[in-house]
Amino acid sequence: MREKNLYQSVDRKLPTEIHRQSMTGASTSCRGTVDRYYDGPCGDLWVEYKSLDHMPRSGLVGGVNASKKGCYTPQQYDWMLRRYNNSLSLPHGPNVVGIVGLPNRTAVIQRTPTEWCEGSPTSAAVTIQEIANWIQERCGGSSKR
Repeated sequence: MREKNLYQSVDRKLPTEIHRQSMTGASTSCRGTVDRYYDGPCGDLWVEYKSLDHMPRSGLVGGVNASKKGCYTPQQYDWMLRRYNNSLSLPHGPNVVGIVGLPNRTAVIQRTPTEWCEGSPTSAAVTIQEIANWIQERCGGSSKR
């Protein structure tokens, strides 16, 4: 699944109360800015989406490597780490995650700098609906589309 298809699939499953905004334009002027911003009645969330064409042999997704597909660039990692550290005191905790899509239409939510750097097991993957449910729970919103 391509990255664009991944976030579009998630966005379609979110309730209308949750605002979603592409940050692609921002990344042209500020390297490292994540892909999407979500804002709901109870909180907000920044998400960097990644997508893999093949299941990794290592069984891990993520990592920081500018030249490897499915990995965060050093600039993205720095941006996410800064956001993570600046949001530690929020009521719901840090408001930045990475979501790595797999070719079987599932994805892994990476919530911490350790997961971004060292990777997460593909066995932690959940469905696109579960990703949308998690974002809805994090940001608020009640009705499904």
